[in-house]
This record gives sequence, C-alpha cells and structure tokens, in this order.
Amino acid sequence: MYISSRNPEFARNIWLELTPGRLIVMPVILALTFAAVSTFDGVRSFSILAFMILANIYATKLATESIVSELNTKTWDNLRLTLIHPLSMATGKLFGSTIYAWYGAIISILIFFVYSFLNDDLLVSFRFGIWAILFSLFTQVFAMIYSLMGIRKHRDKSKISWFFYFLISVGISYYLQGFMYFSFFSSQFELLRNELSTIYWYFIPVNIFDFMIISTIVFILWAIYGLKNLIRLEFNYRNKSTAWIAFLLFLTLYFFGLGISVMNLNYLLQNFLGGFQLNNINGVWSALFIPLMFIVLLNYFLIFNENHNIIDYKKLLFLLKEKNFKELTYITPLWITTFLFLIILGLVFQIIAIINFISFKPIDTNIDNLRFGLFIPLNILLFTMRDFAIVAYFNIGKKFRRPDVAALVSIYILYFVLNPVINAVFGEIDINLLSPFYSGNSFIITLSITIQAGLMIVLTVKTYKKKVGNFSIGQI
Repeated sequence: MYISSRNPEFARNIWLELTPGRLIVMPVILALTFAAVSTFDGVRSFSILAFMILANIYATKLATESIVSELNTKTWDNLRLTLIHPLSMATGKLFGSTIYAWYGAIISILIFFVYSFLNDDLLVSFRFGIWAILFSLFTQVFAMIYSLMGIRKHRDKSKISWFFYFLISVGISYYLQGFMYFSFFSSQFELLRNELSTIYWYFIPVNIFDFMIISTIVFILWAIYGLKNLIRLEFNYRNKSTAWIAFLLFLTLYFFGLGISVMNLNYLLQNFLGGFQLNNINGVWSALFIPLMFIVLLNYFLIFNENHNIIDYKKLLFLLKEKNFKELTYITPLWITTFLFLIILGLVFQIIAIINFISFKPIDTNIDNLRFGLFIPLNILLFTMRDFAIVAYFNIGKKFRRPDVAALVSIYILYFVLNPVINAVFGEIDINLLSPFYSGNSFIITLSITIQAGLMIVLTVKTYKKKVGNFSIGQI
C-alpha cells in the first residue's frame, strides 16, 4: 500500500513484472546454467557474463521501450494526464520496467561476490561489482533519456522504433565500460591495479575504483534529474536552462580536475581513443583539452537528437529581437545553450593557452608541443560552428528526407574522406585544412576553418531567409 500511494507507476510495474511464475523461472534458469559450468573460475566469470546480459542488455532494452511502447500503444497520453509527479513517473518507469531483469542480475552478482570471497579477492571484486551495478543503472537511465529525446523529435510519426536508441545506448555503454570488464579477467589486470590504482583529481590522490564508483553515483543523480525534466516537458511543464548550465559547469570542473594530471589524460586517450598518446604536453594544456572535448561531444550529440523546427527558430529570433531573455531561458534548445557555453569556455581556454605559451619556460616543457596546442581551443570552436551550420542548413532547407543523416554524411566526408585526400596531395608542404588538431603552422588551419565556417553560416542564413522571409508576431 505504501509503494502504491507513493509511486503508483512503480507499483503497477511490480504487479506486471514480478508474477509468481516469473519469480520461479529466473533462478531455475540461472541455476541450470551455472550447473553446466564445472570449474571455479568458470562460474565466477559466467556470473559476470550473466550480469552483463541481464543488467546491461536486457534491462536496457526494457528501459528503452518502456515509454516508447506506451506511445506506440496510445497509452502515453493517458499517463500524461494523471497527477503523478514527474520524478515519480521517472523513477517508476526506470526501476519498475527493469525490475525483473534486476532480479536475475542481482542473483548473478551475488554469486560473483561469493566466489570472489572464496578466491581471497573480495575487496577488489566487491568494488568492481558495485561499479558494474551502478554503471548498468546509468546505462538504463541514459537509454530512457535517449528514447524520450527520440519521442520528442519524432512525435509526428505514427510509430517509433525503440531498437535504434537501445543499440546506441548499449554501444556507448560497451565502449565506456568494456575496457574494465575485459581487463578484470585478463592477465593484465594485476598490472592495471598496481600501476593505475591511484588517479588524481585536482591533485588529490584517489583509488581508481573508489573514484569510478563515486563518479558514477554523481552522474546517475544528474541523469535521473535530467530524466525527470524531460518528463516534465512531456507533462507540459516548462524547464529553465539554469539547471542545464549548472550541469555544464559541473562537467567542466569535473573534467578539468582530471585533466590537470597529464598521466590521466594519456590514460583516457590510450584506453578510450584508440591508443593515441601525447608526449611532453604540460598539465595546463591537458586540463583545458579534456573538458572542452567532452562538452563538444555532448553538443554534437544534442544537435543531432533535438528537434529543428523552423517555427521554433523564428520564435527564438523574435524573442531575441524583443530582448525577452526571461522567456528565452525556457524555450532555447539545449544544443544552443550548450554551444553558447562552449563559446565562452573555448575563449577562456584560448586566452589561458596564449598566456601559457607566452610565459612558458623551456626547461619545463617543449616549445613544439606548446605551439601545437596554442590555437586548438579556437580551432575546435570554429570547426564545431561549421559543422553545426551544416546541420542547420540541411534541416532548414528540407531538401532531403532525412536532413540529419545528410548532414552527418557531409561532416563524415569532410573529416574522413576529403581530409585524407588533401593530406595525400599536399602532404609534402605540411598543410591540413580540415582538422583542428594540426601540428604545423596553426595560422593556416585557423584561417582555413574561419573561411569555411563563415561560408556555411552565410549559406545557412540565406536559406533561412529564403524559406521564411521576414518573421513577424503573426507568423509565430
């Protein structure tokens, strides 16, 4: 009764998911499967595999389709009309729809803990298991957020597929946590535990597993708050952009603390960016690089997953002309808010990079690497501006059935097709016009991308004027 009164959505899901038959079937299947694994290490390894399948794949699938299926069966509008608080709806959907998958996942992780205790490796395994549980929960929250963004972007469709959002969510999860999963059972795990047992955050030494657990908890709380705000929008409430700006500030401070240590930077690059590594780069450069790139990646994710309605752009321009900044804080898309934040962040980092270059001491660092990083913040901003202008151009022009796909293909060609061709043709004179990370004369790349961004912005503005003409209150 208490659960029903406090969170009716969670109670409804419990009654639907935890039927007596299903409660019996799950442990029986797991018991039969574990019985087929004869060796001690085999049971321990399979318990983590079973947990990954249940918590990372099955539960994420359930979380992704929980709201999408409601929309497709035309029952989501009924829930939107209820008096359930958005936070109750968010937690009820998140934990209620996945509760059966968690039922089997918890059984599997408990078996892992028992076998780890018998293996005299309980402390490390316990930390690893807790982190695995938390990261699986984060993956499910992200999947639900992503599917909700898809619903808001494609609401005009009669039916929305959940599979794409599930696939992307699991892919990102695998990319971020796969390294830890597989290294845990590899021969290199002892080396990993010994050499990288400590990570530095603002020069404070923290055990790497403790840091990952605390970080994941914090990001889960942010994600649940974001999920609640998305459901608020579905319930026809309005959200101010202040909460999103606070999240961007948090990301900046969080990753700046990691970036101060060059060892942390090379660890992230080596394990998550294909083995790329920087040598002789000072702490200031790395501290600027990490938060800037994470905000950039977040901005790209947003611009491809938010709605680009030309009427909304007209309203934004009208409110800006009228200097109605209070109303702008409610209706400005997240990708625009993030990009404005990114501009400020990039310019601040650019000033710091220039000051660092002017005041460098040759005994402390390498002049070539300082020159390499001198205009990277500005170049990243200009490349991002060009790419976003491409996305806006295709969405405003509506010349393609799938404008986001057309924009993505165009950006891919610029970076990964045209850029290598130019490098092959002009490689002898060390010129690179289509990449922000350039180790030669940085003035050439800055001049090049300034021209590219300027041309795309002019083209986008002309397309907008051609489509809508002069806007007025009546048009809005």
